[in-house]
This record gives sequence, C-alpha cells and structure tokens, in this order.
Amino acid sequence: MPLAGFICNRVGSAGHYAGVKATIEDATGLLVLGGLPRAANLAIPERHLGLTPAGERGDLRPLVDGLAELVGEACDLDAILALARGAEALDAPPPSPLAPADGPRPVIAVARDAAFSFYYEDNLDLLRDYGAEIRSFSPLADPALPPDTGAIYIGGGFPEIYAPELAGNAPLRRSLREAVAAGLPCYAECGGLMYLTTALIDGAGARHEMVGLLPGHAVMREQRARLGYATVRALVDTPLLRAGEEARGHEFHYSTWEGVPEDAPRAYCVQPRRGEGARPEGFARGNLLASYVHLHFWSNPELARRFVAAARRRIGARGPGAARGAADG
Repeated sequence: MPLAGFICNRVGSAGHYAGVKATIEDATGLLVLGGLPRAANLAIPERHLGLTPAGERGDLRPLVDGLAELVGEACDLDAILALARGAEALDAPPPSPLAPADGPRPVIAVARDAAFSFYYEDNLDLLRDYGAEIRSFSPLADPALPPDTGAIYIGGGFPEIYAPELAGNAPLRRSLREAVAAGLPCYAECGGLMYLTTALIDGAGARHEMVGLLPGHAVMREQRARLGYATVRALVDTPLLRAGEEARGHEFHYSTWEGVPEDAPRAYCVQPRRGEGARPEGFARGNLLASYVHLHFWSNPELARRFVAAARRRIGARGPGAARGAADG
C-alpha cells in the first residue's frame, strides 16, 4: 500500500511540531496529520528484555482510553478518515502453500503463561499448517501436560521473574521429565532452556530448582549476554533439523548457562558474525533439543514439518491411553 501521510510521536512543544511538520511535508510532499505530545502517564514500562508483557499489566483500559483521547486532540481525524475511505481494498491473504500430511492431527503442547510468552507466531501458524493441533499449558499453574501430547515446545520469556513459582510446581516438572524419558520430542529455546536446566540462579543469588533435563544451571547477569540475529548449523540430528542443515533466528538474553560438561552434546554451530568466530550452542540428545536461539521456522520450513511428523509418530507409538496416562504424570 502507498504511504499516505505521517503522525509524529513524542513531540516536545508546538514549535518543535511545527518545524518537524514543515520539514517532513517539504521533503515528501505528503501531509503530517498530527503530532502526539510526550505523555509520561501513557508510557509502556520496560525491563531487561524489553516491554513489560501486556498480560502482566492488568487493566489496559486507562492506557487505551488515554491514547484515544490524545489522538483525538492531536490528530486531524477527518483527514485520516478521508484517506482511509479512499484506500484500495486489501487483498485477502493467500491460502497456505503447505499441504498438511495425511493422518491424525498430533497435539503439540506449547508453554504459554506469564513466564513463557516469547514466540514467533509464525512458528505456531506453520506447525498448524503442517497439521498440528496447538494446546497451551502453564508451567506456573498446570500439574501436567495436556492430554494426548505428542511433542513439547517451550519458548522464551521471564522464567527468572517467576522462578519461585516454577520451582514450586513440582508435579509439572515431574510430568516433563517423564514425558521426555518416554520419548516425546521436546524443543526449548532461551527461557525454555533455562527452565530445563537443573536450577536457575536469580539476580539476587537465590537458587531455584528447575526441571533437570539439561546439565548445568542458568545464572542471571546484570549485563546482557547476547543480542542479535543468528544462523545455526545443526551438529547432530534433532527433532527439528538434521545434521548439516541450517536455520536462522535471534538471541537476546541476560542469563548464562554454566556448569555444562565439556562433553555435553551440542545442538548447533552458530555461524560467524560481526568479528566473532563460529561457536557451539545448545544441547541435543535424542528427542530433546534446547538452545538460547529463537529459531524462525520459516527460515527452513522443513524443521516445522519434521517436528509435526515426530509428534505424529508418537500417536502410533503409544498404546491405548498411553498418552493420557503420560500426560497425567
């Protein structure tokens, strides 16, 4: 869609707005339709990994109402509506080019609560496109995995903020250990990796017992450990990638994974970037894959297809009632 105009944000004064407006309109030939002044009461709070998630902020209506009032006062709504009415109709998104494999829809259990909320939604959509049914579970509150779980996906988030609650949910931690021991494919990234270690050491130095599927422990640091895009090459076969295959994603974390044995089976080789050499990353053994890298599944859709296929195989591998029994822990 063509660019129709501009709205300035965090304007300092009427004079500031007038100068910015004139500069933009002279440079582009397009209209500036308003300028939102700075408003401390409408700021969205941040912490070490970015914005505080909406789910933790409680009632958002005061924020939304305040923003609506500010827009009404500071923007030319009539002009914005006129531009909107003259816009071309949006094309409907094309159907997915991926045909799901024949067979039953396997259940992929996805950890989603206040502690685990960092996911590429594209990843979940791609898993659905390949035939998976996505069911959420809460490591904070649920005693077991969802019934009929065929694979487990634990994304990133803030396990360090909720470490006492995660440690206190011993039934779910036990359910995860039993499920992975029974052969369920399990993929964890960043916060998920931290959760699967033996323990999490928070910023105050307190130790909290975690799942114990990975060696070593996660330690929160004051300084950021890594930030940036990453290309990984699989070192061994995993539930997502085969040895030698590549995928792309990103890293953003303040914790470090420590106490890892030198002979621990590493998942990836992270390709060199910005003066860094190649380095090993993550953990991979059998049906378990964990790493600090958030993979974007569309960088190599084969890994999503393979994860769904691994979950589907669990349907045939278990006897009657086996999945429900395993899920009930």
